[in-house]
Amino acid sequence: MKNQFEHLYQKMCQPITFAELQGVYRELKTIGDFNDELLTAMKDELDASRWGCLCKLIWAIPDPVPRMFSPFLCRLLDDHRHLEIMEAVADAMSSITDEEAVPSLIGVLDHYLIGDADFHFNRKILYALANIGSPEAVAGIRSALESPEEIIRTTAKKELDRMRATKG
Repeated sequence: MKNQFEHLYQKMCQPITFAELQGVYRELKTIGDFNDELLTAMKDELDASRWGCLCKLIWAIPDPVPRMFSPFLCRLLDDHRHLEIMEAVADAMSSITDEEAVPSLIGVLDHYLIGDADFHFNRKILYALANIGSPEAVAGIRSALESPEEIIRTTAKKELDRMRATKG
């Protein structure tokens, strides 16, 4: 399986079309557990500052996100200078359930990504906090009710309402 992953990893990090990339993702799902190899590849790409490939690798993380990816994704959130990958990180975090990710998620709640006029990044962070649902995560969502951005406040309120409705 390591050779299969290596082949797909190399293919994905070359210039390929969106359709070809989707084919690589489908093929990855057929090779079994490749999480260790994926995490190693992601670390290598981060160390080499190859943002395009790192972004594609982040999108290859299985859903729901295995706990082993949490520290790496949190590291990327905590050091949010690399705009090229932040949307992918938010996508991955939206299905995370690791309570240890909450401080990193809260830390980027008010971070604005240039060109993200609809605050997709921030909304995905709110979805991740709601998915975790711990008291600390809920406190983070409540803090977003004070955001100067209406869409963030509205999303926070909707998530809190949704969480209340599913509890009771």
